[in-house]
Order: sequence, then structure tokens, then C-alpha cells
Amino acid sequence: DNIDTAKKIAEQCGIYDKNVGMAIEGPAFAKLTPEQLDEILPKLQVLARSSPTDKHTLVKRLRKNNQIVAVTGDG
Repeated sequence: DNIDTAKKIAEQCGIYDKNVGMAIEGPAFAKLTPEQLDEILPKLQVLARSSPTDKHTLVKRLRKNNQIVAVTGDG
């Protein structure tokens, strides 16, 4: 979904809080360095328009930090 749709759906599901969390689109996410990823991960609540590679990177990074991970999408 586009970023606005993804944020709205996530808000309605209780996943995203625009006051404390952040949302990012896949192309911007893919440009982040590992250090930048580690910096934003605690706040990242929505990853919109992401590629399978983006999702794999996110899941690997979260699991490395002992996080529980779930991925949703329509594709």
C-alpha cells in the first residue's frame, strides 16, 4: 500500500501511533545503513511498499535483536 494507506490501516489496527512510531517506504528503507537501521528499529511500526528483500532485511535485523516478528501483506 502507499504510505498514507498503510499508516491509516496500521492506526486502525493499533499497530501504528504517529506520536511515537514511524513509518517508512521500502525504497527509503533500502538505502539505510545497518547503523541507521539499528537506530530506527525501535520506532519503526510501518514498512510500506517494501520489496521481499526489504522484508527479509527487516526480519533478519529484528530477529538478531531477539524481537518477535510478524509480516503481513496482500502479495
